[in-house]
Amino acid sequence: MISPCDPVHSMIGVSLITVAITLLSYVCTTGLGSYGGVFTSQLSNLVPFLLLGLGVDDAFVLVGEFTRATLESPEASAEERCVAAMKHGGVSILITSITDALAFLIGSSTVLPALESFCIYAGVGILFCFLFQLTIFLPFLLLDAQRAEAKRYDMLCCFKSKKTHEFADPRGGCCVASCVGSKFPQNLLGNAMARFAKLIMSKAGKVVVLLIFGGVFATGAVGASRIYADFKLEWFIPDDSYVTNFFDLNEKYFSSGTPFTVYTVGGDYFKLQTNFKQLSKLLATTKYVDQNEDIDDWAAEFTSYAKDTNSHWLDTDELFKSEATFYHELHHWLRNSGVSYSSSIKWVDSKCDDSALCVQERGIQATKISALTKLEFTNVGRDRYATLVALRELVDEAVPGAFPYSSQFLFWEETGVIAGELTRNLIICTLVIVGVIGLLISEKRAAGLVILGVLLTVIEVIGFLHWWGVTISGVATIYILISVGLAVDYSAHVGHMFVVSEKETPDERAIEALSRIGPSVFNAVASTLVAVVALSTSASFVFRVFFQTLCLTVLLGGAHGLVLLPVLLSLLGGKQNKPSKKAAEEVPEGKQASETL
Repeated sequence: MISPCDPVHSMIGVSLITVAITLLSYVCTTGLGSYGGVFTSQLSNLVPFLLLGLGVDDAFVLVGEFTRATLESPEASAEERCVAAMKHGGVSILITSITDALAFLIGSSTVLPALESFCIYAGVGILFCFLFQLTIFLPFLLLDAQRAEAKRYDMLCCFKSKKTHEFADPRGGCCVASCVGSKFPQNLLGNAMARFAKLIMSKAGKVVVLLIFGGVFATGAVGASRIYADFKLEWFIPDDSYVTNFFDLNEKYFSSGTPFTVYTVGGDYFKLQTNFKQLSKLLATTKYVDQNEDIDDWAAEFTSYAKDTNSHWLDTDELFKSEATFYHELHHWLRNSGVSYSSSIKWVDSKCDDSALCVQERGIQATKISALTKLEFTNVGRDRYATLVALRELVDEAVPGAFPYSSQFLFWEETGVIAGELTRNLIICTLVIVGVIGLLISEKRAAGLVILGVLLTVIEVIGFLHWWGVTISGVATIYILISVGLAVDYSAHVGHMFVVSEKETPDERAIEALSRIGPSVFNAVASTLVAVVALSTSASFVFRVFFQTLCLTVLLGGAHGLVLLPVLLSLLGGKQNKPSKKAAEEVPEGKQASETL
């Protein structure tokens, strides 16, 4: 998308190397992680998408700088042009790579194992990708330039062209166009970016840009303040699956709370009679348990059986007086009228589970009591987590060491901590971005505006995800963290080129920065967007949320980097502190020498 439309200079081979570097980075990351004992999860499979987005962006930046050096100095050798490309393009990708890698690696200190492994693989993968850009991509770019100088066809380097193919005078991308002498204009995107930059640098343009992005930020901020954590296991089932239809119909006509079980392990159950009586009362009265559904409470049923059979066994508090009677009658009841509860109690003497010939006095090692939560307290994520915490506290208060459990509690637990983990990782990313960009971008105003652009992008992405129906979950958290890395790339490149610009006024510096690096950023945005649009019709929850997040990231992040940031830099970036080359040349040689002394 940056290279000329020419059979010699088309750089198709360079494009393939870019993809190969992404694959190689992922392979090396996975191998190193395996040696280090870092486990993988389904979320780790998203790392290649991140590396592809960042790797392609880095390649566009380097090729863009190489193209600029070739057009400005066509007489320079291939080696000199590659050095010129690395002079500014290399620094630009260094800023984004270090920022992204440190943000992910520091964020790996999370309490969620899946998120931890993803952050480790992402951080190490970004470092490998940057390393391979320097050690593989750049040398291959040099070899490709030497091939072009020898007039050998791209991808068919064994064949030479009989005609001269000037880089600034492309002859078309196929042999037919080349034979008829068709001409293709060079640097169309760069010229378009220059005209667009001048348009938004006008007073009216700046006002319109600020008003539009002010409205976008306000909408995003409201959405970010309203987004909440929620996740259900059935979301992983494809939309067109019959299982999804079952869940939809069941929720519509037969919706109910979530079954859970209270487990007790160890202890003297004879001495714990009072505690079990409190637990039975709790389950029969708490608002969190559906009282219209059966509660499989062996303790309450056994006490009721004892009162009806022989009240002399019990004292005034309805507790067994004799330990021997308690265990003997409990075992007898479980083998007769209370047989439906036999699976709810495990004896110390395992023979008691199936036989009458055993030593009941050795006691009980574990029991369970089942109930159903009330639907109104388990509808959304925040209610489910609050119900889980409340049940844990109430059950432990009644019977110390007892705990409620359901297979759904795993996801309820995630819902309770994921919002805090996302906030924590975003704060870490922000601190890393502030530190690295503040150090590597010399002009503090420009650095501050780049940081502001990244923060605005992340807030707006989260906000618009809420309006798009996405909630905070483990899956969405990973994608939001990926969006931070992409947002850094889209803004940091423009900010760096603004700093190195030798123009004098802020408007001129912003126009030059956008004209110079804008095509590379635009190509990165467009290529990523084209890649994720294919997922827009996916029936999978994972890929659908991936599309929503990445779509918002490339649109909002690209818009901030290519539109809002140049305007802010023109207003607040300041003038060039160093004298331009033209100004330096106008200074008399003697005066320069005296000033140097």
